[in-house]
Amino acid sequence: MLQTEQYDAALALIADNNSEGTSREFEKAYALYRLHRESDASDVLSNVKGGQGPSEFHSRGIIHLEAQLVRIH
Repeated sequence: MLQTEQYDAALALIADNNSEGTSREFEKAYALYRLHRESDASDVLSNVKGGQGPSEFHSRGIIHLEAQLVRIH
């Protein structure tokens, strides 16, 4: 859904998955960023960075998203 720019639907799916114990916090932060909810995205991203070590892909993604959020502010 993120690849097809269906960010609201992606957030709903992520919320459903979170209730099942599956965390997709990076994807949530990205969807929020794309919906111009930068403050919410920053908050979620802070939680992602403080969590257990993300995969290499997410590490690069986190750095990139963080740079985008810094550029906006």
